[in-house]
Amino acid sequence: KYLAALNYRNISDIYYRKQNFHSVKKYLDSTLVHLPEKNKAFKPTKKKLDVITDVVKYQDVVNHSDSIITVSKMSGSEKNKFYQKYITKLKISDSIAAKKVAENLVLSKNNQKADMFSGENFSDNLSTNNKNFPAGITKAKSPVLESPLVKQSSNSGSLQSNFYFYNAVTVAQGKLNFKKKWGDIKYGDNWKSIAVSNQNQTENAEEETDDETTDKTEEAGLEPKYKTSFYIDQLPKNAKVLDSLNTEANYARFQLGAIFKEKLKENKLAIISFEDILVNTPESKLVLPTYYNLYQLYGALKNEKALVYKQKILTEYPESRYASAFNNTTINADITADSEFNALYAKVEKGLFREANLEIDALLKKYDGDELNAKFDVLKAKISARLFGLSAYKMALQKIVKNYPKAEETKKIASILSSDIPVLESLKFGEKPKTYNLVFITNYPNELSHKSLIEKLNKYAKESGDRKVKVSNDIYNVEKNMIVLHGIINKATAESVYNYLKEHKDYKIKDTPFIISNEDYKVVQVKKNVEEYLAKIK
Repeated sequence: KYLAALNYRNISDIYYRKQNFHSVKKYLDSTLVHLPEKNKAFKPTKKKLDVITDVVKYQDVVNHSDSIITVSKMSGSEKNKFYQKYITKLKISDSIAAKKVAENLVLSKNNQKADMFSGENFSDNLSTNNKNFPAGITKAKSPVLESPLVKQSSNSGSLQSNFYFYNAVTVAQGKLNFKKKWGDIKYGDNWKSIAVSNQNQTENAEEETDDETTDKTEEAGLEPKYKTSFYIDQLPKNAKVLDSLNTEANYARFQLGAIFKEKLKENKLAIISFEDILVNTPESKLVLPTYYNLYQLYGALKNEKALVYKQKILTEYPESRYASAFNNTTINADITADSEFNALYAKVEKGLFREANLEIDALLKKYDGDELNAKFDVLKAKISARLFGLSAYKMALQKIVKNYPKAEETKKIASILSSDIPVLESLKFGEKPKTYNLVFITNYPNELSHKSLIEKLNKYAKESGDRKVKVSNDIYNVEKNMIVLHGIINKATAESVYNYLKEHKDYKIKDTPFIISNEDYKVVQVKKNVEEYLAKIK
C-alpha cells in the first residue's frame, strides 16, 4: 500500500512539473487514500493537496468566466460555428458510449442464455418445464441435443456457435457497422445507390452550414444538447452579468497569484496571474495590490519591470502606505496603518460611532487593496449596524464575505450571516411585553439642549426606588438620539408616569414622549423603523 502511495505521489510530481494542477490534485488524492495517517509524509501531502485544491478551484472559476465572456462577445455566426463544433464532438462521444452500452447488453444477454442452456441447467429446464414427458423421464438426465450447427464445448459445457447469426455479439457489431456506413436506409430496390446519394447530400449540407447560422427548423426533434440554440439561449445578454463574471475571474486570478507567490513559490506563474488582472478591466481595489505584488515578484527576479510598477504606485497612489514606504516618509508604514486601525477601533468600542463614521471611508480609501482593508470593513459593518440598521449591516457583511473570502474574519462573518441575521430579521412588533419605556426623540447632539430633561428623568428614576427604572441617552441614527426612561411595569403605569412628570411642580417636562414596550424598542433600534412604529400606534 505504501508503494502504491509512493507511485501516485511520483506521478503527481510529474504533472506538477507540467503545471497540470487538475491531474496533480487527482494523484495527490490517490496518494492520501493509500498513505497511512501516521506516516510522516501524510501531513505535508495533505497540506499540499489543500493548496492545489484551491489552485484548481480558482482556475476553474477563471476558465468558466472567461469562456462565457469570450463566446458572448462573438457574432451570431461565430457562436453557431463554435457550438456546432462542440455538438459534433459530443455526438461522436455519445455514439461511442452508446456502442459500448449495446455491446455490454448483448454480452449480458448472451451469457444469460449460455448459462440457461449449459450442463445441468439445460436438463433441469427440460425436466421441470415440460409437463407432458412420460413418467420417469423427468427424473432422468436428458442428453444435450446436437445439430450440425451447434456443438457442445468440452471445456465449459455451454453452447457455442460457428454460424454467423448464432453469435449475438457478431450480429450486433454487424448492425452497428452497417448503420455507420449506410445510415438509416430503408430496404428496397437500389438501396445502395440511394444511400450514397443521401450521404453526399448530407456532406454538402454540412459544408454549407459551416458559414451560415444553423436553421432552427432543422433542429426540430433533436435532443436539446444537440441544438446550438440550447447553448446560445443560455448565454448572458446583460452587460452587468458579464461585468460580474469578469469581477469573479479577476478575483480568482488574484487568489491564484497570491497562492503561486506565497505558498508554492512559483513566481513566474504568479506574474502571469497578476498581469492577467491588469489586462481584464480590474476593479480599482485590485490595482494597487496587484502593482505591489508585481513589484515584489519582478524585484525577486532582478527584472527592471520592478521599477515600472514602483513608479506606477508612486504616480497613481501617492497617498498609499506603499508609496510612503518607497519615499521613506514614515519610519514604518505598517506601524502607521496599525495605529490608525487601533485608534478607530477604540472609538467604536467606546460607542463613538458617529465620530468613527466620519473617518472610516477616508481610511478605506487610503488602504484600498491593503490586507488591512478587511479589518476596516469589519469596523464599518459595526458602525453601519448602529447608525443605519440591520439592512445596512447585512449588506456590509455580505461585501466582506465576497471581497475577502480568505480573510480571518470571514468565517465568523459567514456564520453571523447564516445564523444571527435571520434571527434579527425575524424580529417584529407585538411580542409579549415585559416592561415599558418612555422615549423622547431628539436631535443630536442633545447634551446641552436636553440637559434639563435628562436631569429630571434621572431624578425621577432615583426617587422611584425601583432599580429597574433607569435613564439612557441612546444613538438612533446619524442625526437623532433617543432619551429613554426604562423599566416601567406596564403601559398604564407608563402613561401615569408621563402625566406625573408633565404636571408635578418638581418636573414640569415639556417634551412629549411615545410609549413603547422594551421588546418593541429593540426592534426599533435594530431595524431603525421608528416611523413604522409611530404610524402603527396612531
